[in-house]
Amino acid sequence: MEKQESVFNLIQKRRSRRSYTGEPLTEEQIRIFKNFFMENQRGPFLNKVRFSIVSQQGYSEAPVKLSTYGMIKGAVQFIAGAVYNDYLCYEDFGYAMEKNILQATRMDLGTCWLGASFRKNRFAAAVNLRHNEVIPAISPVGKSVKDLTLRESAIRFFAASKKRRTWKELFFTSDNKMPITPGVSGSYAYALEAVRLGPSASNKQPWRIVKDASKNQFDFFLKPSKQYGDPDNKFQLQHIDIGIAMCHFELVSAEAGIKGKWQILEDREKIFPEALYIVSWIQTN
Repeated sequence: MEKQESVFNLIQKRRSRRSYTGEPLTEEQIRIFKNFFMENQRGPFLNKVRFSIVSQQGYSEAPVKLSTYGMIKGAVQFIAGAVYNDYLCYEDFGYAMEKNILQATRMDLGTCWLGASFRKNRFAAAVNLRHNEVIPAISPVGKSVKDLTLRESAIRFFAASKKRRTWKELFFTSDNKMPITPGVSGSYAYALEAVRLGPSASNKQPWRIVKDASKNQFDFFLKPSKQYGDPDNKFQLQHIDIGIAMCHFELVSAEAGIKGKWQILEDREKIFPEALYIVSWIQTN
């Protein structure tokens, strides 16, 4: 059996692509995605997420005229997902959707997270949105053009897509708030680096992780950006970002042979009062 490429390598090589060749997915590629979606229906907080491949007019039996406000060129198919609007549903959606993104990367297909720049009513029709469900984000999926276009390069520049915060800005110890460095993070070095490399809305990287000084426990916090805190979205896009970070951390930890569980603990807010506590990872082996 052919050995699959590691998740960490997929995270390293994946980048957002906004220009596509216009080729539809093959029947085999669609079959692979459908099977993957069947196995990818729950996040860590057990909200059920459902995904489907939706197609532009002319590329499926049930075509819908989709719109991404000109952000995406040449894409004829998208991964769209829906989740019931419930507690921590955006984290679960981000966690599960990022698994789809990494699967597409494994298949040498282009993707691009879109959390706001798409016509939600049209995608709602495409996925038969149910009562109290929301579509937090979508992604084009398909063969991207070989090289970045000038337009893509400009978007990446203004989004600062190549820039990432340093470890000392993101990861800390609980005893004295000193930053964690790669050299002292032990077996979690790759998992933390995978979080640092993760995609996020406007590349704000809102995650902050605090390691308990006495054990292998990592508390995940959201440090929100004001631009995502209007009354309508309440930092929803950045809650998706936390789900992406959780996905990277868990999958890469598993590759290192580390087992753990997600658990919401009491009284963690006070160790990082300038951020919102979400959940903790506790090693179990």
